[in-house]
Amino acid sequence: MNINVLLWLIPVLFTIHNLEEALTMRKYGTEHFKKMQRGQFPAAVTILTLLVVVFIYFGTREEVGLVGRFLAIFGQASLFINALAHIIGTLRLRRYTPGLITAVLIYIPFSIYLFNIALQNNYITEKQLFFAFGAGIIMQIPLVLGALFIGKLLIRLLGTSKQT
Repeated sequence: MNINVLLWLIPVLFTIHNLEEALTMRKYGTEHFKKMQRGQFPAAVTILTLLVVVFIYFGTREEVGLVGRFLAIFGQASLFINALAHIIGTLRLRRYTPGLITAVLIYIPFSIYLFNIALQNNYITEKQLFFAFGAGIIMQIPLVLGALFIGKLLIRLLGTSKQT
């Protein structure tokens, strides 16, 4: 399959994952994230989705080269790590965590397939994939917290600051 087509599936699948989280996060969030404002989570995942779209755009542009390819694979590696976090959270809490279903049924298999295709087509090297995973692990928390912070600011600017 064409690598660019696979890359553009990333934001589509991320949106499906975000929808699963959004439908189940309110109840879960009130138990685990008491200070999260209403609308903050949807704003945060919208920001992250737009960031992924930017990464994929650069990753599909030949003129951007290695930096673009790295950003695209870094984006998917981060989402793969997020999927693992859903699994770990579920095992740790011994209950469903929002996003688990799409993490297991979509993200893990898709990521493995995409990484294999990317390696087979010389889109990236094994070393670059390794660094993308390293960056994904390091940036996971700052990206999520940053998106939640910006989401909170957006909610305040829009004037809807009720707690969930």
